[in-house]
This record gives sequence, C-alpha cells and structure tokens, in this order.
Amino acid sequence: MRALRFAMEYAKVERALRKACICSTVVVFGSARTLPPGEAERRLAAARTPEEKIVALQQ
Repeated sequence: MRALRFAMEYAKVERALRKACICSTVVVFGSARTLPPGEAERRLAAARTPEEKIVALQQ
C-alpha cells in the first residue's frame, strides 16, 4: 500500500510539472537563517573594511 501511495504522489507532481511546461527542477536541501535586524545592523556598523562588511552581510 505504501508503494502505491508513493507512486500516486509522484505522478501527481509529475503531471503538474508537465502541465506547467517545467522540464527539470533543482532541489536544494538546507535552511536559511537570518539575524535579527538589530544584530545585523550592529555587525555591519562594527565592520571596518569592505571585506568585513561583506562577511557581516553574509552572516
């Protein structure tokens, strides 16, 4: 039964992708976390060089 449910879920998505003319996709695993605005502003203000500012913006 589990295999049938998996196959049906796959087919449903596959049909929707084809209907939207989407030939391929990219799957990215991971997460995105941002700093609270105050912390981001503090780090950016503390950065002295252009390189430190880039690092502060990426964290």
